[in-house]
Amino acid sequence: MWIVWILSACGAIFFLEYIYRVGHYDSFWKALPYLIVPMLIGQMGLFYGYRLAPSFLLASVIFTLINQGTRPINISLAGEHLSIYGWLAILCVVIGAGFSILDKYY
Repeated sequence: MWIVWILSACGAIFFLEYIYRVGHYDSFWKALPYLIVPMLIGQMGLFYGYRLAPSFLLASVIFTLINQGTRPINISLAGEHLSIYGWLAILCVVIGAGFSILDKYY
């Protein structure tokens, strides 16, 4: 069940990041009615996902991999360009998450 909470948090954060990147709203207060539910889902998803996970490290790695994996999709949906440095940053985070889980369990 913890993975469902992590996935819901990642989905909510994906939506929030998209709204932030495209900038449809002039201010935070105008965007708040559309953002309050994803904000709460993201916070609840992280809280219960980490709380119910068998390991804090495992939950962190799963969240990081999903979040970083969807970042290029979100950037392309927003019409932005991802430079080679952006790809390298994502790759470094994913490799670091992989090494941290390997170091813990193997």
